[in-house]
Amino acid sequence: LFTLFVWLALRVAKAHNKNGKVVWAKICATLACVWLLYDVDWVFRHAFGWPGMRQLVAFHDPLHPEFKDELHEWHFRSGLDRYVWVFGMACAAGMPWLEAAYAKVDAIRETAPKGAAFAAALGAVGVVLVVYGKEVFLLDKYAYNKYHPYTSWLPILAYIIVRNLTPWLRARYLHLFTFLGQVTLETYILQFHIWMKTTGLNGSPKFLLVLFPNYFWLNFAVVSAVYFLVSVRVFRLTVALRDALVPEDAEDLPAALGKLGVAGVVLAAAGHALRAAVPKA
Repeated sequence: LFTLFVWLALRVAKAHNKNGKVVWAKICATLACVWLLYDVDWVFRHAFGWPGMRQLVAFHDPLHPEFKDELHEWHFRSGLDRYVWVFGMACAAGMPWLEAAYAKVDAIRETAPKGAAFAAALGAVGVVLVVYGKEVFLLDKYAYNKYHPYTSWLPILAYIIVRNLTPWLRARYLHLFTFLGQVTLETYILQFHIWMKTTGLNGSPKFLLVLFPNYFWLNFAVVSAVYFLVSVRVFRLTVALRDALVPEDAEDLPAALGKLGVAGVVLAAAGHALRAAVPKA
């Protein structure tokens, strides 16, 4: 969903994407659209409550039959990080400014002024993290969830500033993190299907998958290894499918998306027909 939003933001008036003012106007407009979609209840319910979409996103938790709002889980799960991707767009747009700021600090030759600049940056980051940790991060789960969409970008910004503070830091990285970063989407998704098991049909993943009862560490090692290897495999398959289905030329993307949409509708119709044809037990 949010990937589509990014594409739409860059697609509209794409000839002006190198104009900083236009890009920031797009980011602000995107932020406003997300707020309208998720923080204005009737807009959210009209956007996701129509019959076709409701069938895709509605969820009834068998552990909590008292919850009657079938769109609650979709609102919570899809909206938990609804703003952080806009922050990612802002980071990309603001990178030239950040590079210029670092270049100015790097150009300072005197030890005292350079040390004062580093101290000011670290001090500001430290104050933000302390306040964030005390007022938000240490809250109980349900209280924290209310603040997460609006504050999750703060520790990320702090990391970006500190991680790139000096030329020595910017010239070094861990290959392990680079490799793991390629499969974060797959590990995020597959944790619910391999590492964990659900409470039952249409249930929540609240239990750990156990292949070796009474051998915690052996079970943890085996399940984790399978989980990670499958994540890497799915990542490679995703890349192969992307190369096969997504054109290099952005001009051809709408046509490709249209074909994929038609294919999705056909497959969904075939699935519903097959489900109707199979007699219920």
